[in-house]
Amino acid sequence: MKKLITTTAIGLMLALPAHAEDKANANATAEANANASANMSGDMFMKSIPDSFNASGLMGKRVYISKDKVDAKTAINEAQDNWDDVGEVSDVVIGTNGEVDAVLVDVGGFLGIGEKTVAISMDSLNLIPDGDTDNSYFVVAQGSKDQLDQAPKYDAEMQTAFSADANGDMNGNGEDMQNADASQKMDEAGDNAEAAATATAAAAGAAANEAADKTAQAADNAGEAMDNAAENTADAAQNAAQETEQAMNNAGDKTEEMAKDAAQNTKEAANATGQAVENAADNAGEATKEAANETGNAIDDAVDSTAAAVGTMGQADQEDGQKVDIASVAPDTLRGEGVYGPNDDKVGDVSELVQGNDGKVSGVVIDVGGFLGIGAKPVEIKASELTVLQNDTSITVHTGLTEEQLKKLPKYEAK
Repeated sequence: MKKLITTTAIGLMLALPAHAEDKANANATAEANANASANMSGDMFMKSIPDSFNASGLMGKRVYISKDKVDAKTAINEAQDNWDDVGEVSDVVIGTNGEVDAVLVDVGGFLGIGEKTVAISMDSLNLIPDGDTDNSYFVVAQGSKDQLDQAPKYDAEMQTAFSADANGDMNGNGEDMQNADASQKMDEAGDNAEAAATATAAAAGAAANEAADKTAQAADNAGEAMDNAAENTADAAQNAAQETEQAMNNAGDKTEEMAKDAAQNTKEAANATGQAVENAADNAGEATKEAANETGNAIDDAVDSTAAAVGTMGQADQEDGQKVDIASVAPDTLRGEGVYGPNDDKVGDVSELVQGNDGKVSGVVIDVGGFLGIGAKPVEIKASELTVLQNDTSITVHTGLTEEQLKKLPKYEAK
């Protein structure tokens, strides 16, 4: 996103006096020009802007659509049941006049693949205050999912803020032509990538539909069949975790890498199964939903067991790990690393590092709970309350708090 700021310099031309009586006029002119400059500076810079928000705060926000009219002045504590979660904000389009023309929203797709980006005018969005969190809001548009499905895909190539002039002359001549060729190649690569993503999404969608049909048929037969499926899934996941742990005990680094791949495959399979169970629950009624929740819980426990087995084998502990200062570790290295509790069980993952006014690391944001990484609660732990251990192959973060204690901490909100 580019912002064009035009700065106008006021030239001060003061004539040298030829006679003594001209000196007073020259001083008056200088004083007037100084006052004009001060007024310009007052208009240019602002200490604060009430009733406003930052575009960065809008990025990544979930977008809801409601067939009913919404009240943007009344605060609410959670998303309403009649709202449909349709996507998230990916960008903000600003016109050359400095006003927000539209908000880009990624909608549709399957597991993040094959999404379509649509542009929704800012006037069509309602920012409803979040009653639980200060300076937070829900983004809601009035309409239906059918309108989004029929909405045209946003074409960024049609933006003209910095294109050629009316005569077709390009700024920079040869350099712009080279940029145009590079842009065309990038567009071609993007089209190829999009086609591949669409094909992948179609294949994944077909597999999910087939799994959903089979799961729905089983749910229609009886809730007991769902319970048996949940137990079988839990047993299979537990057996996979035990086999993974045994394989890691029998080999070195190569076996550890294979175990991690196995854990990832287990998570992907669990994700697909969970999605299929959720679809079946929607079609089978409240009884099927309860059975699906039990299946999801069993899958979650099994995946956590597998992840814990893999994480424990690779983590730096008190015996072979060396304590290091958290400020000396690169943020990209810590992000995504597991956090372990007093019993060396995994209690969460590092998602962000918090810096104080002096630029030093003052704390760490840990994602706790959730299902397969979805719905986790972010909480902040002071850096002084954490221990970072590092050995030749890994780096891990340890805390004296259990998962239950972490869940009771207040939700972290970015400042």
